[in-house]
Amino acid sequence: MDGALCGTAPESSIVKAYRETKASRKNYPNTGELLRQVIGQEKLSGGITEIDPLKHAQLKDAWSGSCVRPINSSWRNQVRPGGVLMAPVRLSAPWLFTMDPMTYCESGDHNDDKLYRADFSRVSAAVSSFVESGQPGVAALFVYAVKPEVRPQFWAFVDDLAKETKTTPVSCWLLHQGGNRNLAALLCSSFVLPPDWLPHGLKVGR
Repeated sequence: MDGALCGTAPESSIVKAYRETKASRKNYPNTGELLRQVIGQEKLSGGITEIDPLKHAQLKDAWSGSCVRPINSSWRNQVRPGGVLMAPVRLSAPWLFTMDPMTYCESGDHNDDKLYRADFSRVSAAVSSFVESGQPGVAALFVYAVKPEVRPQFWAFVDDLAKETKTTPVSCWLLHQGGNRNLAALLCSSFVLPPDWLPHGLKVGR
């Protein structure tokens, strides 16, 4: 018997999350929105920082009634004891700490949308507060449009951060315009990423 069969491949949870949040080039969800679709709002707690008053108001409305607390503040003001980006006392659940500054700069120390080498102690303190809980988790740092000469500086920052926080670094990247790259560093604690974790299109390594 001859025949022709058609079907659909199983949809991954992250693809479903992007679809459910109606993601597009003009409307893209943040990490929290994606996690809400994958895990469920009732299972999430923590903090989100946003300096733009309008965006903060939208976040506050979106997370109303949940245990996620959006703060109208720079992230640099919340990586301190009592800040929303520090691990809560007696943390008893897996954790995720994410940062997505526009890019990385080796010099400078401004309270803006970039990540600087001078931010090392701030990021280290925040990540360490979660690692010390003993719970499995990952700190994810995303930087964009990184020029070739800056890439080694960012990876050196990541390696030093991994050593300071006693985490295991995993690196990947995506091509950007003009030969620059979008870089992602994952600092894993108390767990190992599965072999097939890498989403389609990303390049493992540096």
